Amino acid sequence: MAASPSPRQEPATKAEGLGCFVRMLWMGAGNIALLYFFLVIARRPAGEAFLSWVDGAFWGTVIALAAIRYIDIAKLGGLTVSNDKATMRTWRRYSLLLGLAGGAVWAAAHLLSHYAVI
Repeated sequence: MAASPSPRQEPATKAEGLGCFVRMLWMGAGNIALLYFFLVIARRPAGEAFLSWVDGAFWGTVIALAAIRYIDIAKLGGLTVSNDKATMRTWRRYSLLLGLAGGAVWAAAHLLSHYAVI
């Protein structure tokens, strides 16, 4: 009994490689950056100014993550974490949850900083 020939795989295109890189940014690197900024804000001495460049970097990262996710879906055929096709509805939900979670995490960091918990 002869083995059936395997389907020929097409080489990965540049768009697929870029799409993979973009997904790694919004799933991994961006969240790691947000965690880093959270820790920097939370460990700030209570006497320092309420807002600093770190707060701007935190919110800039939130905005960049939403923009990167938009590009992933609109231009690169983005997928969800469960490997389903992402839609603009997926992006709107992601952006809303990212903004809400970002606000909660940012507020928590400032509370921790104010009460010198960390």
